[in-house]
Amino acid sequence: MVSLHLQSTCHVAATLFNWFTGQNIPVETSTPILLCFVLRKIRKRTYNQEIVQGSISSKSFSSLSVSHRPVLLREMHDFCFTIPYGLLVLVGGIVGYARRGSTASLAGGAGSGLVLLLAGFVSLKAFEKRRNSYLALGLETVCALALTFVMGKRYLETFKIMPAGVVAVLSALMSLFYLYKIATGGNHIPPKAD
Repeated sequence: MVSLHLQSTCHVAATLFNWFTGQNIPVETSTPILLCFVLRKIRKRTYNQEIVQGSISSKSFSSLSVSHRPVLLREMHDFCFTIPYGLLVLVGGIVGYARRGSTASLAGGAGSGLVLLLAGFVSLKAFEKRRNSYLALGLETVCALALTFVMGKRYLETFKIMPAGVVAVLSALMSLFYLYKIATGGNHIPPKAD
């Protein structure tokens, strides 16, 4: 029952992402929820164990259909996470301004959110042209690291989980993801179908 609920949540998130961006990206690459990635890893654990043990060669692994293949972290694209992350930061900045009249929240949250959204769309457009946008990836990384630092510092001063703690943890996770993408050469560009 839980697996079915998580699976439907993944599908809804992917559908919203496709609707928002006007794209038709497969669910496996557009799921903006890390929990879905973890769920797929658990369900596809046997394939991972067989690959590690060497009973499935890399050639036979690549020939598995998408529905039977585990989603690898290197195949997850930065824009799939950046656009929802940017929206969350943007909305958080606007809500902070509306509730408390904080112009710092508006400038920091809305400004960072807009930069993240812009970088996410630049990365998406580059991916559509079968290229990587290292400028967008660098911008995403700098924003996530800055938000991690600023909100982490604020959390240590106030010990308020919302919004400082949540944004600091989310930004730290996104920073790690972006640094991983930089270290592995950017988005995985699948080979052209003949």
